[in-house]
Amino acid sequence: MVKTLLLLALSIELSLGAAAQSFTVNLQWANGVPSPPCTVPLTTNLYRSTVAGGQTSPIKTGIIGTTTTDATTSDGGTYFYKVSNVCTSYATPESAKGNEIMLVIPPGKTPGSPPVPTGLNGTSTVLGAQLNWDAVPNVKEYHVFTSTPGRRQWHFEVATTKPNFLDKSAKLSGQSYAWFVSSSNSQGESNPSLVAVVTPK
Repeated sequence: MVKTLLLLALSIELSLGAAAQSFTVNLQWANGVPSPPCTVPLTTNLYRSTVAGGQTSPIKTGIIGTTTTDATTSDGGTYFYKVSNVCTSYATPESAKGNEIMLVIPPGKTPGSPPVPTGLNGTSTVLGAQLNWDAVPNVKEYHVFTSTPGRRQWHFEVATTKPNFLDKSAKLSGQSYAWFVSSSNSQGESNPSLVAVVTPK
């Protein structure tokens, strides 16, 4: 039997287009150790669902290595991923699925909203993570979103009128924290900025 896989990390790469925002989900995992050894190259199946525990058919099969991408997600969608090992030399080729990881894609742009904030970067300080970004003209306020560590489930953290924010909760050594920022005015809210990640030492 092949031991299950553990899905280690998910990240979002944001690519701004002229008409819409596109998202690519990067997935990475650690393979289990086959027992007995697999006599052919081990591959991975990727599963995805929009509800917890709802994975039935793989969206990708025959994956070589421990990384892949999913470019078929939508703005504002919630997705649940699992992976499994496949060893075709076994009587039962596919292992049980590994741990489930949830990913929430940020919402898209509101019509008439201000431009997307650019230049977002984060720095670890003794007080927490210092976030800075380029100012956007004619903005009422900026909305800062953060993620649940290890699951990249985005949630609103704070509204600020300045192009900076000190997140005093981001202090745990070795833990990666992530944020994106949107700009807002009376017309609506922009697409999210690129993601900034800080890992305090």
